[in-house]
Amino acid sequence: TDNETGRIKNNIEKRLALNKVGHGLHLQDSVFKEYSHSNKMKSLVRSLGLTSAVVPQSMYIFKQPFHGGEITSLQHSTF
Repeated sequence: TDNETGRIKNNIEKRLALNKVGHGLHLQDSVFKEYSHSNKMKSLVRSLGLTSAVVPQSMYIFKQPFHGGEITSLQHSTF
């Protein structure tokens, strides 16, 4: 998008401009909610020793060709 207007630049297809969808899909979408709160996930979290874990965000991230660099794992709390 154009930083000044927030609109998609003329030379970019809409489908290639998409970056992220949602941040609370586990709150709005039944499939995300079911997966995020499943016994399998609860078991995994407990096995990691976490006792009061929450689901802060859930989203789709679309990695578009020719845009940005490699997406590596990160921890938002370090920013």
